[in-house]
Amino acid sequence: MIGKVIDLAARHRWLVILAWVAIAIGAVNAARRVPLDAIPDLSDPQVIVFTEWKGRSPTLVEDQVTYPIASSLLAAPKVSAVRGYSMFGMSFVYVLFEEGTDLYWARSRVLEYMATIQERLPQGVSPTLGPDATGIGWVYNYALVDRTGQHDLSQLRTIQDYTLRYALESVPGVAQVAAVGGYEKQYQVNVDPEKLQHSSAGSREPGAGSRKPGAARREPSMTLRDELRYLLADDLSPFERITGMLSLFGKLPGCRRHRLHVASSFDAPQFSPARAEWERANVADQVLRTGRETLAQGVRAVPLARGGQVVASLLIDGEAPLPEEAGLLLRLLAVEIDATGHASGSRAAAELVWRSPAMRALVGQIRRVALRRCPVLIVGEPGTGKELVAWLLHQWSRRWQGRFVRRSAASITDTLAEAAVHGHVEGAYTGATGHEEGMFRLAHGGTLFLDEIARAERNLQGNLLRVLSAREVTEVGGRREIPVDVRLIAATNVNLEDLVAAGVFQRDLLDRLTEERLVIPPLRERREDVEPLVRRFLGGFAPSEWPPEVDEILARQSWPGNIRELAQVCGHILVHGDGVLCARTLEAALSARRARLETAGREDPGSDRLLKDILAETERTLISERLGRFGGSTLKAAQSLGIPDRTLRHKLSRRRRQSRGPG
Repeated sequence: MIGKVIDLAARHRWLVILAWVAIAIGAVNAARRVPLDAIPDLSDPQVIVFTEWKGRSPTLVEDQVTYPIASSLLAAPKVSAVRGYSMFGMSFVYVLFEEGTDLYWARSRVLEYMATIQERLPQGVSPTLGPDATGIGWVYNYALVDRTGQHDLSQLRTIQDYTLRYALESVPGVAQVAAVGGYEKQYQVNVDPEKLQHSSAGSREPGAGSRKPGAARREPSMTLRDELRYLLADDLSPFERITGMLSLFGKLPGCRRHRLHVASSFDAPQFSPARAEWERANVADQVLRTGRETLAQGVRAVPLARGGQVVASLLIDGEAPLPEEAGLLLRLLAVEIDATGHASGSRAAAELVWRSPAMRALVGQIRRVALRRCPVLIVGEPGTGKELVAWLLHQWSRRWQGRFVRRSAASITDTLAEAAVHGHVEGAYTGATGHEEGMFRLAHGGTLFLDEIARAERNLQGNLLRVLSAREVTEVGGRREIPVDVRLIAATNVNLEDLVAAGVFQRDLLDRLTEERLVIPPLRERREDVEPLVRRFLGGFAPSEWPPEVDEILARQSWPGNIRELAQVCGHILVHGDGVLCARTLEAALSARRARLETAGREDPGSDRLLKDILAETERTLISERLGRFGGSTLKAAQSLGIPDRTLRHKLSRRRRQSRGPG
């Protein structure tokens, strides 16, 4: 039969061509006349669950709304897939059913499961079913392109959503205009309750802004001395403290208009943003030369002296005498300005205060090693200031204009070591949603500081050794070898030779890192530095004459926490001892620290805890710490823990069920 058809078509070619042309004309005519609704719906049945939780961040919506709904609907009959999307204040869950499932039967099953989910959701949150949705009905696709390059994707999305969308929806027959692509800017504000409580926003009463002048109830405020003590107790750089002190000075009577003029030797680069408002005047130069307070042209110039040297002058508009409480503030301000003239000028500037020969020799070694390009290993006990030494190596090197990148080897898991070192391209592995540069590329042209190198996993050690040898990285999922110019500085508080002997640390990597080695002496071996360190931590609250009984108490301490411990003791004196250094306040600060350490390390003698309970508590603590570190992002927290994102979500869901109890 087929042979006859072929033979007939071969003998009547023109008839075949005419038939083909007729069929083509009929197909075109049918395509133009047949309505689009006649196209069969070939998409899978799907049900949309929409939930609104106003004012909540996407991470919170994902953890408490989207994930519980999606995980529960996975168990519904005939469900083939569940897709969840979390946005600011909204959650969308798309439930796809098997082919051939009746849409209304599917919606009934989803409603049944939603009734059981409701009790697991936050109070006041009620999910609803969206309209019937299929893949049929899209008539026209268009792209909004900016060829001038003047608009970014968020601006194009705004034009689409608020201009084009409403114009197109007004066209007869158009049911919906849906946008795909671009992005909407969303913002999340994380508030620290403790800092908010001490700020003006936290202490203001509700509705106080609407009261009439004089009608608001005045809350008792801290004295200037108290505010200065708390300012010094906080972990701030000298530049941040200067800004805070100038703000407090402006609140004093007759001191609202003031300007700071710093001597050229203390005119550090960090001052440049504020120097635009600081006015240089002849009267200020005169104060710097003579060191005496001057009145001229309606301006009072007050010298700020430290150690017999005038470091700055403060210009105050007006000739009224300064209030009595301004004396302490000016003295503290001179101390902080003097600290900015130090070589570091960083948050840890006080840690490089020294008087001992050991530290003097170390600083000289830092200056010599800083000029080299080779890796450096810094060895020192906890709290001795290893990160500060690394920062000084960067600042005193030829790379000081490059980036100083800090990383902890202990936080890099074995599974993510290659991505952390080399970086990854988009889609390189599960969870790699975008392109991310590794730490060597981030520090290109600068310095990479890797702390706790002794706790580096084997995979991380191998990747570090490869980069140090080849001076190039290859991103995970990529093929191109990228050269990097980075100086690696590693730090440890243990003997790496012992780890090499135990087979935990690679000998080749140790040889690479120890081309230059800096050893920071502990504080107990340089007791000459204790007094200048205490004076630096207490600032202007330090006594002019050093009490002998204080010296005796300090000499008896072994300082296992080194400078960090000493800083905490001084902070306790500032906050709880009214900033007065004497035998009583020092003993109280030392006793308080010992009590905290004993409480933290004490075990309940009456407890007989099982191993599983200890492991469960450790897991809860670690998960909470990682979620707090990454702002509630379960994806980043799971990556840092080295477990799949789905596993972490399951653990969080199980914890919520356990916290609610049975029923």
